[in-house]
Amino acid sequence: MSMKGYLLFVTLLWVSCTVVSQENTKPAVFNIMLEDEMVGTLEAWKDQEGEFTVYRLHSNITKEVLHVKHFVYDLIVKYKDNTLWHSDYRLYINEKLEKSAVLNRIGDKLVAVKNGKPKKKKKSIDPIPFSSVLLYFKEPKGIRNTYSEAKLSLRTLGLHPNNRNAYVLDKNKGDYYYENGLLQRVSVRDLAHVELIRQ
Repeated sequence: MSMKGYLLFVTLLWVSCTVVSQENTKPAVFNIMLEDEMVGTLEAWKDQEGEFTVYRLHSNITKEVLHVKHFVYDLIVKYKDNTLWHSDYRLYINEKLEKSAVLNRIGDKLVAVKNGKPKKKKKSIDPIPFSSVLLYFKEPKGIRNTYSEAKLSLRTLGLHPNNRNAYVLDKNKGDYYYENGLLQRVSVRDLAHVELIRQ
């Protein structure tokens, strides 16, 4: 893969890893725009499965970079008692699994596996009340950190300096715009200008 293709891939992956939408069983749909060209869609929905609230995300992106690349992103996140209990992230490129990250809460421990390799177990953990998937189901008022299901790490979150209904992820990675508490648009300023716009 060329450097330009790799950079585009990283930008599209970052956007796909962070977008979900409103709270209901009917999927919310976002158009994924790259430099004013629609390259795919993202669907997100919320369900209740017994004691778990389940958030699901699926995106399909097709972009030609020297040759056609087809990206499919799937994420399933389960919360219980307002705490993250399970996440399963998978990224496929041209139908081949490229990246994965799985997190399970077992008792007072988090057990993580990234790209098939176990990560360190923490003996005791603080509950994770807010992960990246929730950014798109509710406005993150008062939230300063979000847990990335794809990176298996904390990311910073702050108020946008010019818009009281917008938030900035990791100081300048992306802006999240809300209207009446629902996400309307994500704008990523990285190697390319990528936006997700609610249909």
